[in-house]
Amino acid sequence: MRILSIVFVGLGLAFFSLRSACQSSSGVTPEDKSGVAIQHSSHPKLVMQAALSKAEKFIESEHIDARHFWLYRAQYSLYGDPTTPDHDKLPGWHFWWVSDAGEIGNYIEIFVTMDGQCMRMPSL
Repeated sequence: MRILSIVFVGLGLAFFSLRSACQSSSGVTPEDKSGVAIQHSSHPKLVMQAALSKAEKFIESEHIDARHFWLYRAQYSLYGDPTTPDHDKLPGWHFWWVSDAGEIGNYIEIFVTMDGQCMRMPSL
Protein backbone atom coordinates (compact mmCIF):
# COMPACT_ATOMS: atom_id res chain seq x y z
CA MET A 1 0.00 0.00 0.00
CA ARG A 2 2.84 2.36 0.85
CA ILE A 3 4.50 1.73 -2.52
CA LEU A 4 1.21 2.35 -4.30
CA SER A 5 0.76 5.75 -2.62
CA ILE A 6 4.35 6.72 -3.49
CA VAL A 7 3.69 5.80 -7.13
CA PHE A 8 0.51 7.92 -7.21
CA VAL A 9 2.27 10.91 -5.68
CA GLY A 10 5.11 10.53 -8.19
CA LEU A 11 2.70 10.32 -11.11
CA GLY A 12 0.80 13.36 -9.87
CA LEU A 13 3.98 15.43 -9.60
CA ALA A 14 5.09 14.31 -13.06
CA PHE A 15 1.71 15.25 -14.52
CA PHE A 16 1.69 18.75 -13.01
CA SER A 17 5.30 19.46 -13.98
CA LEU A 18 4.63 18.32 -17.56
CA ARG A 19 1.46 20.41 -17.70
CA SER A 20 3.21 23.59 -16.57
CA ALA A 21 6.12 22.93 -18.93
CA CYS A 22 3.74 22.54 -21.87
CA GLN A 23 1.89 25.73 -21.03
CA SER A 24 5.02 27.82 -20.68
CA SER A 25 6.77 26.51 -23.79
CA SER A 26 3.89 26.24 -26.26
CA GLY A 27 5.82 28.43 -28.72
CA VAL A 28 2.66 30.34 -29.66
CA THR A 29 2.71 34.05 -28.95
CA PRO A 30 -0.31 36.36 -29.07
CA GLU A 31 1.03 37.65 -32.38
CA ASP A 32 0.96 34.13 -33.87
CA LYS A 33 -2.70 33.64 -32.91
CA SER A 34 -4.20 36.82 -34.33
CA GLY A 35 -1.54 38.34 -36.55
CA VAL A 36 -1.52 41.40 -34.28
CA ALA A 37 0.85 41.78 -31.37
CA ILE A 38 -1.21 42.56 -28.28
CA GLN A 39 0.45 43.53 -25.03
CA HIS A 40 -0.93 41.71 -22.02
CA SER A 41 -0.99 44.88 -19.92
CA SER A 42 -3.17 46.82 -22.37
CA HIS A 43 -6.78 46.43 -23.38
CA PRO A 44 -8.91 47.93 -26.14
CA LYS A 45 -10.22 51.42 -25.50
CA LEU A 46 -13.70 50.23 -26.57
CA VAL A 47 -14.70 46.84 -25.18
CA MET A 48 -16.22 44.29 -27.54
CA GLN A 49 -19.68 44.38 -25.93
CA ALA A 50 -19.97 48.15 -26.37
CA ALA A 51 -18.68 47.91 -29.95
CA LEU A 52 -21.25 45.21 -30.75
CA SER A 53 -24.00 47.41 -29.36
CA LYS A 54 -22.83 50.29 -31.57
CA ALA A 55 -22.68 47.97 -34.61
CA GLU A 56 -26.24 46.76 -33.98
CA LYS A 57 -27.48 50.37 -33.67
CA PHE A 58 -25.62 51.21 -36.90
CA ILE A 59 -27.34 48.32 -38.71
CA GLU A 60 -30.68 49.61 -37.50
CA SER A 61 -29.97 53.26 -38.40
CA GLU A 62 -28.78 52.30 -41.89
CA HIS A 63 -31.92 50.16 -42.41
CA ILE A 64 -29.87 47.04 -43.12
CA ASP A 65 -32.13 43.98 -43.10
CA ALA A 66 -30.31 41.65 -40.67
CA ARG A 67 -33.31 39.53 -39.68
CA HIS A 68 -31.97 36.43 -41.41
CA PHE A 69 -28.36 36.81 -40.33
CA TRP A 70 -26.45 35.61 -37.28
CA LEU A 71 -23.22 36.86 -35.78
CA TYR A 72 -20.45 34.58 -36.98
CA ARG A 73 -17.32 36.38 -35.81
CA ALA A 74 -16.18 39.24 -33.61
CA GLN A 75 -12.49 40.04 -33.90
CA TYR A 76 -10.16 42.82 -32.78
CA SER A 77 -8.15 43.88 -35.81
CA LEU A 78 -6.29 46.67 -37.52
CA TYR A 79 -7.98 48.26 -40.54
CA GLY A 80 -5.89 49.53 -43.39
CA ASP A 81 -4.05 48.69 -46.56
CA PRO A 82 -1.82 45.60 -46.23
CA THR A 83 1.19 47.69 -47.30
CA THR A 84 0.58 50.23 -44.50
CA PRO A 85 2.63 49.70 -41.33
CA ASP A 86 0.59 48.41 -38.38
CA HIS A 87 1.17 51.55 -36.29
CA ASP A 88 -0.62 53.60 -39.00
CA LYS A 89 -3.66 51.32 -39.25
CA LEU A 90 -6.95 51.94 -37.50
CA PRO A 91 -7.62 49.61 -34.53
CA GLY A 92 -11.16 48.40 -33.99
CA TRP A 93 -13.65 45.57 -33.85
CA HIS A 94 -14.68 43.66 -36.96
CA PHE A 95 -18.11 42.01 -36.74
CA TRP A 96 -19.25 39.53 -39.37
CA TRP A 97 -22.83 38.30 -39.73
CA VAL A 98 -23.64 35.46 -42.16
CA SER A 99 -26.93 34.56 -43.82
CA ASP A 100 -29.18 31.82 -42.42
CA ALA A 101 -29.36 30.42 -45.95
CA GLY A 102 -25.56 30.08 -46.08
CA GLU A 103 -25.26 32.12 -49.25
CA ILE A 104 -21.66 32.81 -50.15
CA GLY A 105 -20.99 36.54 -50.38
CA ASN A 106 -24.19 37.50 -48.56
CA TYR A 107 -22.60 38.90 -45.41
CA ILE A 108 -22.92 41.93 -43.21
CA GLU A 109 -19.53 43.16 -42.07
CA ILE A 110 -19.25 46.14 -39.74
CA PHE A 111 -16.00 47.68 -38.47
CA VAL A 112 -16.20 49.75 -35.27
CA THR A 113 -13.23 51.97 -34.46
CA MET A 114 -12.01 52.56 -30.92
CA ASP A 115 -13.76 55.96 -31.09
CA GLY A 116 -17.10 54.23 -31.76
CA GLN A 117 -17.35 55.13 -35.45
CA CYS A 118 -19.01 52.42 -37.55
CA MET A 119 -18.51 51.59 -41.19
CA ARG A 120 -19.91 48.84 -43.36
CA MET A 121 -17.30 46.71 -45.06
CA PRO A 122 -17.92 45.69 -48.68
CA SER A 123 -19.04 42.12 -49.35
CA LEU A 124 -19.31 40.25 -52.63
